Amino acid sequence: MNAFKAVTLLAGDSYLAEEKFQNILGEIKKKIPGEIPIQVFHLTETSLEPILTEARTLPFLAEAQIFRLKGAERLKKGDLEVLKNYLPSAFPSTFIFFEALSLEKKGGLADILASEGNVFFLDEGQKQVSGMHLIQEKLKNFGKTMSPLMQQELMEKMGEAPALLDSVLDQMIQYAGEEKEITEAAVESFAEKVGVPDGFELTNALTRQDAGESIRILKELLSENDQDVISLIGLLHWQFRRFWLARTLLEEGAPENLILKRCGIYPKQAPYFMRQVRRFTLKKLERAIEGLFQIDWKAKTGRTEGGAALEAWVCEITS
Repeated sequence: MNAFKAVTLLAGDSYLAEEKFQNILGEIKKKIPGEIPIQVFHLTETSLEPILTEARTLPFLAEAQIFRLKGAERLKKGDLEVLKNYLPSAFPSTFIFFEALSLEKKGGLADILASEGNVFFLDEGQKQVSGMHLIQEKLKNFGKTMSPLMQQELMEKMGEAPALLDSVLDQMIQYAGEEKEITEAAVESFAEKVGVPDGFELTNALTRQDAGESIRILKELLSENDQDVISLIGLLHWQFRRFWLARTLLEEGAPENLILKRCGIYPKQAPYFMRQVRRFTLKKLERAIEGLFQIDWKAKTGRTEGGAALEAWVCEITS
């Protein structure tokens, strides 16, 4: 148990954070037998002080416990003082993970945890590397080729949604048939005749807070391809992650042109995109991203049926 720090910071994309968390959790479970209770707190809803008070007491019969604190970037100066007081005598059997979608690498929470725990800033570049690896391995396995420029364009369009990228590659390879090279012309023809797995209509209904229409579109999408749940989750995560980034920048007072550039939005799309962003609070976007992330993980590990979980998520987002 002494090999693990009591506090850990995971700063970056929720998918990368989950991957890192699961890796650390696996190492903890190798050292500590039995079930380890895991509690999740949203720091936009629960203050830090009572959480740290609870952290000093283990549940009955538990050897250890884990707290995941979402939205750590929202901690105030007073919270940081509370944390400083806790750290010198941190309860050794309670592992606390502070998780932030975005955080400065210097100052504040990062500096405090660097001296007493583990700090991981999850590089967005990891997605680019893993995405490119996925493209190249998939092409190799199916005996196909694609120009480096086409591969890069595909990454730029879908690198934020790995599951969607995987699904699109499968369809492109199938559409190519006996042809060895997937050319630009073949991709354009594919887009016209087959289409990319499309949840944008669903996103539009969600931003209108139209529960009935959102559920109708969701069921239609899932009925077309029973295996496309993970791809749809990936696309929704990519969309809501852009909404979250835009909303965060908006609340920080960033000019609209900077927001559009950071989110990769073309000028013609700008008015509609910004209207969508303004329809969500930052808190709701954070919960939406967390919800998608949990559905993705549980669906991949067989803990839930993805379609039903997505329906519940849609109802929550449109309520």
